[in-house]
Amino acid sequence: MGKKDKVEIKDKKKKTPVEKEYMEVPLIWHTPDNMISRYATNVAVQVLQNELKISFFETKPEINVVPVKTPPKNVRADCVASIIISPHTIPQLIEALKGQYNNLIERKIKESNDMS
Repeated sequence: MGKKDKVEIKDKKKKTPVEKEYMEVPLIWHTPDNMISRYATNVAVQVLQNELKISFFETKPEINVVPVKTPPKNVRADCVASIIISPHTIPQLIEALKGQYNNLIERKIKESNDMS
């Protein structure tokens, strides 16, 4: 939980424009049991009219049991997920990614030091 979202409160009785009121409502994070996590080897970001579209791709190179004489001309990358996100959410996403990335690096450094 922890994170809250702002929900606009509308008064349908008032016909004149009024200042928007907001209240914070806790989010309940839910991941369905049948949600499939996919590995993303490539990411593409597109600018739409008012949002950003982030697409995640997974490459599946051919498996060869003997050395290949000529390398492939291309490798297929399948889109495994795509999201559209509003510009005001991007800074929060970047900060969350930075924080988790730093936690991962610190953990790897600690594990490396513990092994030596």
